[in-house]
Amino acid sequence: MRKIIVILAVISVIVSGFFWWNHSLSPVNKQNKTETMFVIRQGSGIKAIAADLKRSGLIRNSLTFTLFVKQSGLDKKIQAGDFRLSPSLSAKQIAIILTQGSEDIWVTIPEG
Repeated sequence: MRKIIVILAVISVIVSGFFWWNHSLSPVNKQNKTETMFVIRQGSGIKAIAADLKRSGLIRNSLTFTLFVKQSGLDKKIQAGDFRLSPSLSAKQIAIILTQGSEDIWVTIPEG
């Protein structure tokens, strides 16, 4: 009888974790298409970026975002710059956008 209880408890934890993970990566507000500028400064770490995204209301959970980005290998591809993001985007979509370049245009003027 104890084995059954333990097995049910483990299954319950796994199922709950699965739903928590999916909910945490889902959009904050699917109806809100309003875009806001999100700035990533040069040298910012993924934990700081995730905390700023959470503070801006663009993701549900900074820990889940950090774990997803590291697990998918996107942490090394995220770029500094300005990005247009909305709460209707999932955390996965936001992570991909942050790797595809920013709204910045850099102009280099040589000396002389």
